[in-house]
Amino acid sequence: MIKAALTLFVCIASLTACTGLQDPTPYHSPSLADPAFLNTYAETFRFSRGAPRSITPLDDGSVLFLQSPSRAPTQSLMRYDPESRSTAPLIASGEQRELTAEERARLERTRSTARGIRSFNHHPESNTLLIPRGTSITILDLDSGESIDTQEFDAPLIDPQLSPDGALLAYVRNADLYAYDIASRTETRLTSDASEHISSGLAEFVAQEEMDRSRGFWWSPDSKHILYQRTDTSMLETFSIADPRNPAKPAQTWPYPRAGTANALVTLHIIPAAGGDVLDVQWERDEFPYVATAGWPNSKAPYLLVQNRKQTEQQLRWVVMHNHVPQAGDRRGHTILNHAESDPSWINLDQQMPHYLENNPNLLWTTERNGAWQLELHTLTTLGATRVALIPPTPNYRGICHVDESNDRVIYRAADDPRFVNLYSADMSYEPGPPTLLTPNQPGIHNAVFSKDGKTLVHTFTPLHGEPQYLVRHVTDPANPLGKIIGSLPNNAEQPGFDINLSLETINHPDGPFHAAIIKPRNFSPARKYPVIVHVYGGPHSQRVSANPRQYFLDQYFADHGFIVLWIDGRGTPYRGRDWERIIKGNFINIPLQDQVNAFHTLAKSHPEMDTSRVGIFGWSFGGYFSAMAAMRHPETFHCAVAGAPVCEWEDYDTHYTERYIGTPQANPDAYEVSNVLTYADQLTVPLLIIHGTADDNVYMTHSLKLSDALTRAGLPHDFLPLAGHTHMVAEPEIVEQLYTRIIRFFQHHLIESNAE
Repeated sequence: MIKAALTLFVCIASLTACTGLQDPTPYHSPSLADPAFLNTYAETFRFSRGAPRSITPLDDGSVLFLQSPSRAPTQSLMRYDPESRSTAPLIASGEQRELTAEERARLERTRSTARGIRSFNHHPESNTLLIPRGTSITILDLDSGESIDTQEFDAPLIDPQLSPDGALLAYVRNADLYAYDIASRTETRLTSDASEHISSGLAEFVAQEEMDRSRGFWWSPDSKHILYQRTDTSMLETFSIADPRNPAKPAQTWPYPRAGTANALVTLHIIPAAGGDVLDVQWERDEFPYVATAGWPNSKAPYLLVQNRKQTEQQLRWVVMHNHVPQAGDRRGHTILNHAESDPSWINLDQQMPHYLENNPNLLWTTERNGAWQLELHTLTTLGATRVALIPPTPNYRGICHVDESNDRVIYRAADDPRFVNLYSADMSYEPGPPTLLTPNQPGIHNAVFSKDGKTLVHTFTPLHGEPQYLVRHVTDPANPLGKIIGSLPNNAEQPGFDINLSLETINHPDGPFHAAIIKPRNFSPARKYPVIVHVYGGPHSQRVSANPRQYFLDQYFADHGFIVLWIDGRGTPYRGRDWERIIKGNFINIPLQDQVNAFHTLAKSHPEMDTSRVGIFGWSFGGYFSAMAAMRHPETFHCAVAGAPVCEWEDYDTHYTERYIGTPQANPDAYEVSNVLTYADQLTVPLLIIHGTADDNVYMTHSLKLSDALTRAGLPHDFLPLAGHTHMVAEPEIVEQLYTRIIRFFQHHLIESNAE
């Protein structure tokens, strides 16, 4: 019944007006498109299952990683042996169990479908592994091979962390923070005020979803204290998600901070690991309510990075300490300002920062104050007075791979062209020379993960053409920081069975240049004219045009049905510099949408095979929002659209994301009006298919319902496809297969069949 419902037009009187698609002309795929592709695409989770995950090189030369079969989400813990150059399971996936709502929500925040062993943490000092098992934990001694299992508890243990000395374990259970003595198997409850609205040790929703911070507590270096977050959501609105397939089932409720409304109250505290008096960490919380990150580095004071609500100012602060203990006699947990940054538009967060060096009183820091990302070396004693830029302003900076203090260098990811990512080495001194390119003549996407001692690494390389490589390397010569290849990790991910007919092009336009990816049918004929599908995201913090062929597998399948598929990165997208990205301040849509229109028409002039009279647009999330806007505001360019999980009214999206770009609705009502899909709903003149999961807790389904209601009231026909019980991340293979079948049929009908009649 589910499969049938998805392949038929959905017509619900209260939700949508019917179009002429109740009985669309049957569409038979050309033989070029493999009929089994969508099933394989869905069961392999976009051809990603089976690839090594959570790669962790160790100082002994071995490599640990997680791996699942190519068509199952259950991961096992694997070990690569450098002696035999072979890989074997260290711990099998184990039995499966039903996840709690909290566990499912945390997986949703990371867009993960993994089951079995979902994570592990290596403790270098004791050479042990910590493997969460839901309501228990396994601690494996890698030297002896012996393992210890904690006792079974009544609820999952969230974010378990070993203390630096390896003797204690801290975790969150039932929203309270606990410490567990491994030797005596005794548990100490550190907080006891958990309630419907109060939690300790857990990152709040916007920290997980928008700040990329999933951690809510941090051990002291001496294992005697814990810095933790307390969250009070009592002032937030409560959103409910019911299961429309089962109206007798109670709805799930979540506190949700809509733009312009109250945020969760986040405070920081320090408590002894043995239990006892709590010290409250103090800062100007009313002025800087967002805790972007925090930590407690070796031999340093605990720090917190806080932002104002507008995200135009941030402060790095230290907690005043005495002999590595919170300042005696000062129960207020006084903090001092260490460094401040400001930006008139907004400050992007880098969760790798600050990076404190272990062997000298300095730290690494990244900033965009000079127009693009720069990596800097700061002194701790006179921070702000002494700042050394280790790399020039680099728009395409992607982050640090390894800090090699013994050789005074840092390995990082960047490239001159944002479509590619290379590895570089920078001199980490007060008079640095120019960075050194470590991966010349290898176009593609590079990454590297190092062991703590820096002598073993896994170099991941995804070429523009070919399969990803997971190269195990060993460093023996300091002059060669990537070392020599000694083996590779097995990659069990399936391949689609075809090459991508892909070209990456630069579109020269006065507002550009813009980058584009063009995917053509594998039997492309330059003598034909093809309808075009613009696959779009178009929003901040997401680049789509890159030299990674794996992200175009689905687009090639679409193209093989007789289309040319395009990706275009316009202004507002990352890795092109500060001004390029911040052009959207105060208006989400006008410039990015015009960029897509201008870039497409400029591109079409040099590609006569593109039929400008038959153009569709499709996207998900921000891309769904973008597609709906394109259909309403530029029907002369886009002749039909598919809007998946669109944000339609920004007042209904969360604070930290929305207000970063367009402020609050109270202070900037015009920005919300111009950025609102509903503002233009009565202008729709082209076919529109709206798709939304009913259990989406990121972009709630209210967005699509409001859009459909506005269109219905305006008497405008449209299609609406609800995905019952599905979240923002649609992962169930049967539904994925039918979802994309439905989308292809929509474009086939409106861009090919209708034009042939």
